[in-house]
Amino acid sequence: HHLEQPESKKSCHTGVDRTAGWNIPMGMLYNRINHCKFDEFFSQGCAPGYEKDSTLCDLCIGHSMCSEQQEE
Repeated sequence: HHLEQPESKKSCHTGVDRTAGWNIPMGMLYNRINHCKFDEFFSQGCAPGYEKDSTLCDLCIGHSMCSEQQEE
C-alpha cells in the first residue's frame, strides 16, 4: 500500500478544510490511522491553514507562510 511508510513522504494540499485538497484525503488517512496528528505522519508538506510550526508548513512558500491566503 502506498501509505506503508509515510514518514518519508511529502504531502501538499490546497488548504486545510478544503474538500478535495484536505477533507477527503485526510478523512481517508484518519480512517486508517485513527488520529489527527497528520504532521507526524508525513516528513514535510504544505497545508495552508495548518499550525505554522508543523512539518506540514515546511514546504509552503510565499509572503504569508502557511496562512490560508490564495497565494500560498
